[in-house]
Amino acid sequence: MKIFVSMLVLLTLCTFPLLSQESNPLTLKGVVVRQDGTGLGAAYVSVRDYQAGTQREMHTEADGGFSFVVDPGCYDVFISQAVFLPFSQRICVKAKTFLRLRLSADPHPRLRID
Repeated sequence: MKIFVSMLVLLTLCTFPLLSQESNPLTLKGVVVRQDGTGLGAAYVSVRDYQAGTQREMHTEADGGFSFVVDPGCYDVFISQAVFLPFSQRICVKAKTFLRLRLSADPHPRLRID
């Protein structure tokens, strides 16, 4: 009986660290900038968890900043803005992450006539 109780206590103590390793939400922050390094406001930012199929989106602040709360894992990040080439990349997040993404000007912008 003592062996059974000892094994039960040992098993219980060993499982607590595993339970505490649940995926805690992390912050994925970044800034989208022009070629000259200034912030690019109103850029569309999409973060897609391709494994879970969930997607979050927003527009950047006036200074080009954006922020998402995500679980640890890999995400497809897509950014676009009217006269710039779009950016797309898979990014794996294991800790708080800050991205500085520079968009290139579109060499063939469309002419808008209002």
